[in-house]
Amino acid sequence: MLPFKGCATGPTGPTGAAGLAGATGPTGPTGAAGLAGATGPTGPTGAAGLAGATGPTGPTGATGIAGGIASFGSKYSDAPQTINITLGGTTQVGLPTGGPNLNMSYATVNAITVTQTGTYQISYLLNGSVAVGTTVTMSVRRNGTAIPGASISRVLSVGTGTLYSGTVMVALTAGDVIDMALSALVAVGVTLSTGTNASLNIIRLS
Repeated sequence: MLPFKGCATGPTGPTGAAGLAGATGPTGPTGAAGLAGATGPTGPTGAAGLAGATGPTGPTGATGIAGGIASFGSKYSDAPQTINITLGGTTQVGLPTGGPNLNMSYATVNAITVTQTGTYQISYLLNGSVAVGTTVTMSVRRNGTAIPGASISRVLSVGTGTLYSGTVMVALTAGDVIDMALSALVAVGVTLSTGTNASLNIIRLS
């Protein structure tokens, strides 16, 4: 029915009570993963683990020399002497005086005989001059044969003292005889003057 023409609209009535909740709609799609958070602080150090089992015992080392140096010996010359070398020959150096020794023998003239097999250090010295300038070789010998590394050749000048000296380590066998000798390509006399003019020292190292 049409309102009466010319009548005003009345006031709005009060809001009605809320209706019942509708049914839950379907779950929406999973959203994109968020950004990784900042790394947290390092945690405290854990307690030390238990000690491991003891390893096997290593092999026994080589037996050392009891009481330090096992043997030593020294022979020297401290009086003037002339060593006459024949043409192309070899002549032993006189070492008439024996110094302190332990487990060494001085039974061979001008030489030292070792009585124990081992590694030895040999030190030697000779100071000589000649009447004729020439090359003279000084050697430390083992049983009459020059020891490698213990031979020195020098050109000697007339009337001028020349020093030969050195040290060598060598394996020696009990019974080896060690001495010093001079050789030259010409016949010549080598003069050793006053004072300690030649010496031979031997020490067992092992």
